[in-house]
Amino acid sequence: MALKEGGEHIQVTQENKREYVQLSAQYRLYASIKDQIESLLNGLYEIIPKDLITIVSYILYSLYTNKLIGVLVQRTRARTSHLGDSRY
Repeated sequence: MALKEGGEHIQVTQENKREYVQLSAQYRLYASIKDQIESLLNGLYEIIPKDLITIVSYILYSLYTNKLIGVLVQRTRARTSHLGDSRY
């Protein structure tokens, strides 16, 4: 399978290795499952309109990161001892 036009006739060398890895990763991570991703997104857009996705994503991201930071602070406090400091 050619990753780019005429790619089946191109040898991978030190000079073009970076391009090969980028094209290969793009194919493996996206192009090979493009139809499934598009179907999933179409189903999602039936439930949540496409223009609201960015708003919902931002809110969920904010909630997740704030909660994660709180958990990390709690774990750090639980695993740290401070001499002479009664807060911990």
